[in-house]
Amino acid sequence: MGIFEWNRAPMGTQPAGGYFQQMIAFVVLLGLTYKILESYIDDLLVHAKTKEELFKNLREVFDRFRAHKITFNPDKVHLSDTQMEFVGHEFTHDGIQFSAYKRNGVGDIPLPTTKGDLKNSLGSQIILGHM
Repeated sequence: MGIFEWNRAPMGTQPAGGYFQQMIAFVVLLGLTYKILESYIDDLLVHAKTKEELFKNLREVFDRFRAHKITFNPDKVHLSDTQMEFVGHEFTHDGIQFSAYKRNGVGDIPLPTTKGDLKNSLGSQIILGHM
């Protein structure tokens, strides 16, 4: 019988995002992730300390995508941004911090007042003793 391996994304759209990210990370950008870029599904963040290093890193990414016949949407590409939000984090010259949107969202979570509220906020897998 043997082992079956998909040549394209499996049927349906639900697993397509994970499949796409796996192919990008382990085939197209192998060896570059966490060194010159970060990726999350179809978003890439290429980083560098200087403009020259950034252009070199971008060239490497563009060459990899060209070799795999993957194109970019120019309307979604942002180059040389000094501040950027990526996967709920804000990247600036000062470092990385939670984005204001995410930080404010955490502050808006109501405090639990009953045992049931506490269980809901911690998750259903937590079993609490008698209070």
